[in-house]
Amino acid sequence: MKLLNKRILVCSHYSAPYAGNFIKSFLFLSKYVSEIAFVFPLETKERDWIKDIKHKVYFASPVSPKSCQELESIIQDFHPDIVHCNFEGYDIAAVQAVRHLDMKKHCKVVWQLHDPLSYIPHPIKALYQRFCFYRHYGYYGRFAHIFSVSEENVDFVHRFNKKPIAFIPNGADTERLHITFERALENLLSS
Repeated sequence: MKLLNKRILVCSHYSAPYAGNFIKSFLFLSKYVSEIAFVFPLETKERDWIKDIKHKVYFASPVSPKSCQELESIIQDFHPDIVHCNFEGYDIAAVQAVRHLDMKKHCKVVWQLHDPLSYIPHPIKALYQRFCFYRHYGYYGRFAHIFSVSEENVDFVHRFNKKPIAFIPNGADTERLHITFERALENLLSS
């Protein structure tokens, strides 16, 4: 998936008191794409770091019945080529919104598996969780491009969805890092 000249909507269920490193990464990426915009939970409006983002910022309710409608309005306003969901709060709503607006041919939904996934060690709760994971990753996951920062998450999601999932350790291209490390080592040894 090429990013050059694309409009990217980053939906992130993130509202910590400090700006996360992923925000810095997306701000760096913004130099190479046509336009980038962000969606954060409503409570993020109160964070000081949100004022430092010089791109369009929207606010929507994550993991709620309203989030699909709110994302539909945001998508209609911004017209993204890619909706990137960072953390899991907007995953399902993003897929529903893009499908409901019939934009699936020209707007890709990308999920980044970030948080560890596992079952609660209680048989009834684990059964309910299994249903939720199947709904999230087995059903809605069919309509998204998925990548994960851990092999464990890839294996876990493959229980519900056999679609290929890209593994990118810690969200970094290790092939690029490996080559850089080898070059640095070469330079160190040759001096």
